[in-house]
Amino acid sequence: MNRRMKIWGVSMLAVGLLLTAGGGSPASADEIPANTVSGSGVEPAAPQQNPLGTSKMVAAKKAASLKKVTLTWTQTGEAQGYVVMRKTGKGAFTEIARVTDGTPGNKIYEDTKVKPGTAYVYQVNLWRTRADGTVETGTCANTASVKLVPGKVTGLKAKKSHGKIVVTWKKTKNISGYQVYTKVFVKGIKLKYSKAKTLKSRKYTRGMLVRGMKYGFKVRTYKKVGGKKIYGPFATVTKRY
Repeated sequence: MNRRMKIWGVSMLAVGLLLTAGGGSPASADEIPANTVSGSGVEPAAPQQNPLGTSKMVAAKKAASLKKVTLTWTQTGEAQGYVVMRKTGKGAFTEIARVTDGTPGNKIYEDTKVKPGTAYVYQVNLWRTRADGTVETGTCANTASVKLVPGKVTGLKAKKSHGKIVVTWKKTKNISGYQVYTKVFVKGIKLKYSKAKTLKSRKYTRGMLVRGMKYGFKVRTYKKVGGKKIYGPFATVTKRY
């Protein structure tokens, strides 16, 4: 009996030592702290940035001097700033300015590095720096174009009376003068318009008409910029007289 009690006592002592060395019973999955990182070497995924906002061009407006273009657009979403892009003709867009202003809303930018007589196309793209240091650039929803020439003549009309044709038109603002071109229509002969007169008034009279011939007219504006004449588009009298 004494021998059996001794064996039981030794067994219980061994179990106690094992529990003490192991720190208690193993923890269940529900008892493991949520922020515990395993030893696999996998790091938690970094939080993703919100999608980059968008910009929409509203207008590109030329100044009366033909030396400046004012751009307006709206931008939304998350950004650090915007990039102004410009091109001429069929060329590619190139960056002309990068501004740190990512706040949403209506925006204005003035392009003063322009050439009178040239047509430009603009777009504005948003940008921001990613967490890894690289720059992310968005795309513009549309473009806006402008041509730095004086305005087109309006209200152009002609009237034939007493062997003369009188051509008149409305006043165009911010110009230096007008050029009148005329053309004679002769059956079987193709002729081109030729310059008849350069003037500052809004009236041109064509006399010495030839019986059986018809006459056509077109007028354009011009503006002197830096000693050079910049011409506007032609307005044409639709009827032959």
